[in-house]
Amino acid sequence: MAILAIRPYRPADFPAVAAVYDAAKLDEFQFEPARFTLLPLAQDGERLAAFAQCDVHVCTCYDAIIGFAAWSGDTLRALFVAPTARGRGVGRMLLEAVLGRLAGDVRVNVAASNQVAQGLYRSAGFVATGTVEQAYNGVPVVYTALLLARG
Repeated sequence: MAILAIRPYRPADFPAVAAVYDAAKLDEFQFEPARFTLLPLAQDGERLAAFAQCDVHVCTCYDAIIGFAAWSGDTLRALFVAPTARGRGVGRMLLEAVLGRLAGDVRVNVAASNQVAQGLYRSAGFVATGTVEQAYNGVPVVYTALLLARG
C-alpha cells in the first residue's frame, strides 16, 4: 500500500503542482462538446494569479506530489489529481483536508459535464445552487455551482 500524505504547499512544489495541473486539466472538459487546448498553468496568467492568492495543500505518495487542492476564503478553487493516481482516494483525501480547514459554508464550481467530479462533491454533501458561465483558454464552459452548507 502506498503511503499518502497531505501537507501544506511550499514554493518549491510549483513545478510538480503545475505538472499535475497540466496532466489533469483537460480531463475536466472531456465531456464538453467543444474542444479545448491546454494552456499550461505556468503560462496562464489568470489562473496563476488566482493560484498565488490561494491556500494550497498537496497530496504526496512517497514524497512525490500526485494531487493538490487550492482554496480562497470559502471557495475551493482547484482540486486536481494526477491521472496515474486516480481511483486511490486522493481526491477524497484532499477534499476532506480542505473541509477540515474551513469553517462554515464551502463553495465550488464544477464543469456541468464533469459528472465524476460532481459525484465526489455530492457524496460529501454539496448541493447544486445554479450555474455560472466561465471560460477556459477562450472557450466558454457552463459550470454547476455547488454549496456545502455547514453554517
